[in-house]
Order: sequence, then structure tokens, then C-alpha cells
Amino acid sequence: RIMDIRTQHNPTQDLRLILQEVYSARAKRNTRYSLRAFARTLSLSHSALSQIMRQKRPLGKKTIERIGEKLSLPLTQDPEGEKS
Repeated sequence: RIMDIRTQHNPTQDLRLILQEVYSARAKRNTRYSLRAFARTLSLSHSALSQIMRQKRPLGKKTIERIGEKLSLPLTQDPEGEKS
């Protein structure tokens, strides 16, 4: 189950939760699935993904968009009308 980003008020935190959920689901289906494999899927380094998931690295707008595209997540609108 993937959470809908639009229902939450903090998209950065929500994306971290989605990353954790997606990784956990894939690892449960395939016990040999690694964080490195997940990072390759997202076009990130494994260290960057690990830091993002542990809230040790901030998420920039471009990184959020790239992860959203790779996971086929819908983009939402900010109150100012910009995509987030």
C-alpha cells in the first residue's frame, strides 16, 4: 500500500514514509532485495538514499520530483500553485 502524498501536510516527511514502505514491501517479496538495488531504481547513491530515509539528508525539489517519477507518484499542487 502506498500513501497518497496529497492527504498529508508535509510532503518531505511523507516521501520518506513512502520510501520506507516501498522498500519494505519489495524486501518482503524478495529477501535478497537490498537498499543498493532500491537506490539504483531511484537513480540515487545508496548512501544518499540511506541518509534520506534516516532524515539525515534534506530532500531538494529536484530529488523529490525524480523519486516521484521513478515511483509513479502523483505530483501535488502547493497552495501557491506550484507543483511539489
